[in-house]
Amino acid sequence: MGIDFPPSANWFTANFEAIKHPWLKKAAKEYLRFDLSTKAANTCLSKLDKIKKFAVFLNEQYPEISSQNVNRKVVVDFLVYLKNYSRELARETLIVLDDFIGLADRFNWLDITNPNLVFKEDLPRLQKSGKTFEQIIPEEVLEQLVNNLDGLWWQHARMIIIMMAAPIRVSEVCGMRLDCLRQDSEGDWWLHFWDYKLDKEHNPIPLQKEVANMIQLQQKFIKDTFSSDYEYLFCSRSGGRRKDGTFGYEPRAPYADTFRQALRKLVQDRQITYNGEPYTISKTHRFRHTGASELINRGMPLVMVQDILGHESPEMTLVYAKLYDKTLKDAWKQSSSNIVDITGAVVNIERTKLDSPKHKEMKKKMLEQQVHNGHCTLPAIQSCPKFHACYSCAYFRPSVERLTNLKNDKAQLYKEIKQFEAEALKCQEAGQVRMAEGYRTRATQAKDKIEALDKLLNSLEVPNDAPTA
Repeated sequence: MGIDFPPSANWFTANFEAIKHPWLKKAAKEYLRFDLSTKAANTCLSKLDKIKKFAVFLNEQYPEISSQNVNRKVVVDFLVYLKNYSRELARETLIVLDDFIGLADRFNWLDITNPNLVFKEDLPRLQKSGKTFEQIIPEEVLEQLVNNLDGLWWQHARMIIIMMAAPIRVSEVCGMRLDCLRQDSEGDWWLHFWDYKLDKEHNPIPLQKEVANMIQLQQKFIKDTFSSDYEYLFCSRSGGRRKDGTFGYEPRAPYADTFRQALRKLVQDRQITYNGEPYTISKTHRFRHTGASELINRGMPLVMVQDILGHESPEMTLVYAKLYDKTLKDAWKQSSSNIVDITGAVVNIERTKLDSPKHKEMKKKMLEQQVHNGHCTLPAIQSCPKFHACYSCAYFRPSVERLTNLKNDKAQLYKEIKQFEAEALKCQEAGQVRMAEGYRTRATQAKDKIEALDKLLNSLEVPNDAPTA
């Protein structure tokens, strides 16, 4: 059918075998051929899967039905059948079915009496303006993933790091070209790649220096392992695990499904949890949702987020903005007046004006660093002068949403002080003067951290209408 698959796909044919009714199979082929003229192959095959669910339903409950007899009662029975699936999948299936029936009637692919069979009220309702917050991977889970990357094949781990650093699709990571890095006049790195969904070059995305360094290591591995005509940044494993724990390598872009399975296995094997409950990552696209929503939450203008995501219209980008409309955006407005520096003074946030080149502003926003209990306004391209001393660093910006964590840190510091002082006393009594001095120094450092924390806590707990410093 002339389908052009991305290199990350491990299927290369559209399978219609599950569709037993000849009239439905013929119409499904016409529908797929029509969609392929404007949509990506993966999107079209996903739609075909939804039609096949309707076909399997008909095979089981209406094996002899003709297209003329497909009526509202049949669709109602299909609604009951879809209760075996998730609300999101059921909703997507009904949307595709409605589109399929409408086009089939319009182009005479089906002899159907009434094409208006799926009603808006039939669609299962989802929370948060049609999207659910389950699309966002919680920070707690992201931290666990980072700490457990050793459980993945090392190239899969590097792919995860790229998807955390830039909100891109798994197909774009799997099919990323070897020459994906570009450097601007200021020495900063940008990621260039192909958008397989829209079949065009994606807008470049600024990268943190550490991620660019990792990509350069991957480029060196590929160049050292394969001939110069291999064009992708990542490769596939060849065969099973060897006795020494390593794998062979095959000059072929990794399959997206293989990557998804490895990620799900990691989450299960390493017992990744959220709020004490087992966590699952059903779709790798959630990394894209998470990254895009994080940019919006930082205050990046939607036009720039649209550019980073490669959306052709702002309406597509607004899907991500709606995730924050009723909760996070309100919280952001409330907490923005309570963002403080290390002296306890409230920092007034000024919205960025688009009076400078677009990419420079985009780079600034992208390279701000998320750190423990806040974020760091020092760009990643600059060296940190105070390693692990955020509470006394002028670049540190906590906010009210981290208040509980900051209080917990303070309580933990008090416990550490008692331990250090007790150990210092023991060492002093044993004549170990140098070790005693070391413990007293650590106790003093902990007290300094508490003093800095007190300034932050006092300012964060000030009511919104209180005068600022």
